[in-house]
Amino acid sequence: MRISVALLSLCVALGACWYGFYSHFQSLASDYIKLIVGGYKEGAVSMSTGKAAFIANGINPGSSASIQAIDSSVKAYSLNYAVVTVTPEVRLRNGSTDIGWYQVEFKRLPFGGIGDFTSNPCGKWVVTDIRESEPPINGSSFFCPDITPGVTQVFNNYVSALAKGDIQASATYLAGQARKSQEANASILKNGPLFKSMSNLELKPLWGSGNLVASRASYEIDGQSVEATVVFVHLSTGEWKIASIK
Repeated sequence: MRISVALLSLCVALGACWYGFYSHFQSLASDYIKLIVGGYKEGAVSMSTGKAAFIANGINPGSSASIQAIDSSVKAYSLNYAVVTVTPEVRLRNGSTDIGWYQVEFKRLPFGGIGDFTSNPCGKWVVTDIRESEPPINGSSFFCPDITPGVTQVFNNYVSALAKGDIQASATYLAGQARKSQEANASILKNGPLFKSMSNLELKPLWGSGNLVASRASYEIDGQSVEATVVFVHLSTGEWKIASIK
């Protein structure tokens, strides 16, 4: 009986320990992304090493944004390594909203001695890599969500802004890497409108999970038929954004 109680106590203790690690990784990753997105270069560098430190050193404080909401999930972890995905919603300096998808990798530094362990049993962890990715499309979706008026409207607004040659306005309807890519190519796109008009838009739902909806878009650009897979994301503000067009 005593052995059973001891084993149960050990299992509970180990479970609490691993849960503590899980929460610790979530907190570390969220704090790191807040520094990166907020433009806090020194703080981000102090938490980094290797490739991550190189990226943190390149932070431009002028491009900082304020965090509106943030979510994190631990994808893998051990006593020496962890991978966490972080999804922050932000307000940019121009007042528009955005969302990003990041993967943050950590490693634990060796303990300097028993004193290090007793003062900080989780250990000293540093960020070794950070990658921004497209929205995570995974999991089954047997019942696709309906295409809401907000989804159709944001796509219409995006294409209309492009037709007018207003690249800056069109980027406000994009999210994550899609927005950054368009802004990076703004000098090329500003040579003039890419087309005159769009017509006969039809959006058919393909998949949906959480705040993401994938759809098949068919439409005509200056009389030419176009088809694309478009992923939309629903922000906590109630806005829809275009996360990717392929």
